[in-house]
Amino acid sequence: MSNLLILPGHPLFDVTLASTAPPGWQKVAAQDDQAWFVVQPGSAGLLTPVSLARLDEYTEDGEWEARMQEMGDDTELEELGDSNADTGEMDGFPISW
Repeated sequence: MSNLLILPGHPLFDVTLASTAPPGWQKVAAQDDQAWFVVQPGSAGLLTPVSLARLDEYTEDGEWEARMQEMGDDTELEELGDSNADTGEMDGFPISW
């Protein structure tokens, strides 16, 4: 299956996204000792590795809300269980690949 290109719409697309680290995550992790993942609006659900500073921009500059609207989800960032609305900080969780 290594020669198969799986694009959005393919039956294995979502499973592949959920089980594969996105390209470039090692570079981001090497710079900051950690990597966060976001889904950019208009990216068909593809994860993008980002630094903590870029994650802050993503949540503060409206990209989070744009992605939620694409998905038809009206959840506010403050409603998430692990967010801290008072300080604007978000808790993360480790993912091992």
